[in-house]
Amino acid sequence: RTYSEAILKNGDIDLFKVSCINSGDIYGVKCDEIFPNYIGIQNSNLNQLVSNFGIADSNNIPSKIDIDAFGNLININQDETEYLKEVYFPIIINKIQKDQYSQKIESIQIGEETINCNVYSLVLTSDDIKSILRDILSNLKLDEQTMTKICNKFELLGMSSDYTEVSNLQIKIDELIKIVENMQINDNIEISVYENNNKVIKTVFTMNEKFIIIYSKNDNSKTISIEIPSIDKLNNIQSNIVNDTNTNEIIDLNKVTEETKQNGNSKIVLTNQELNNTTIQNIQIIPNVNNETQNANITINIQSVQNESFSNSYNLTFNMSEDEHINIITVNYDTNTSKNNQIEEIEELNASNTAIANNYQPDEYKAFLKTWSDLFKERLIEKISILGFY
Repeated sequence: RTYSEAILKNGDIDLFKVSCINSGDIYGVKCDEIFPNYIGIQNSNLNQLVSNFGIADSNNIPSKIDIDAFGNLININQDETEYLKEVYFPIIINKIQKDQYSQKIESIQIGEETINCNVYSLVLTSDDIKSILRDILSNLKLDEQTMTKICNKFELLGMSSDYTEVSNLQIKIDELIKIVENMQINDNIEISVYENNNKVIKTVFTMNEKFIIIYSKNDNSKTISIEIPSIDKLNNIQSNIVNDTNTNEIIDLNKVTEETKQNGNSKIVLTNQELNNTTIQNIQIIPNVNNETQNANITINIQSVQNESFSNSYNLTFNMSEDEHINIITVNYDTNTSKNNQIEEIEELNASNTAIANNYQPDEYKAFLKTWSDLFKERLIEKISILGFY
């Protein structure tokens, strides 16, 4: 069993507490101000539960989610990696003509360091992309070794036989090939590799400057980012960043043009720093660079185990400007974990103390869940207003 809790504080005063327990295969959450018992879900017969709630394709939902299995999904050993390179790289290379490659020299900034690089670029047209995808899928369908491994990974997820049997998965791939053949791709893709001293330090994937993926690294840092350059051109902004770096990487979400300058660019700055036994991660979000005093900062301190204990801290700071005044709101969440010879008993969750979704009729539980969530939002807003958010 595991237990955790989150407490919203105003100084030393507890304003709002939410607690969570995992007891066996039951996962529950409780807020005493709303409901005296836990509400939760049982990690079994999930496909039937999903079906009862009227969600389509419930046969593709596993009966149980094996949490530990997810860690094995992305495990690919060196031999498997080499095999995939040998089989599928030639498919890509054979589809590319020599005039699609180019080379130049360019200076780039990695952290505080300026590096001269050889830049090797490749442009793929929409027809190239469709042809490569189609040929990869066609070869994959006949690649018994890889198909078996994929089916095994689907089996770890508890997927249906549509995905865990090779013959059925081949049918799915045929369907996917038809989708590729009929899909509309209007943009070219440019791939640029930046090399210095026989090391690749940066790779950029660009789709007509509308969608950019950047991977960069040096001896001490690496960054993967996905960015959409222009807020004005797109309705939805999605930026996924996996960051492991001790230097700053700034991502402008708008292109710097006269049109976007009027509204101001949005900016995200991510840092990762190793200090002794602590990893410090920071994310700064600036909605408008024309007013950088208005921003949000998230700082996470993760400490390694020292003397059988460790402490983690999470800090969220909002800097808001109003009538030439700066209002600062700070939320802190600290955890301290240490070895204790005396074990505190964690409550066991069961039907008598937890409203488990699996045990109720869908309409009954939906009505209860809506009431619970409405009350939760109402109480949370009430407590947050004390901190000056509303």
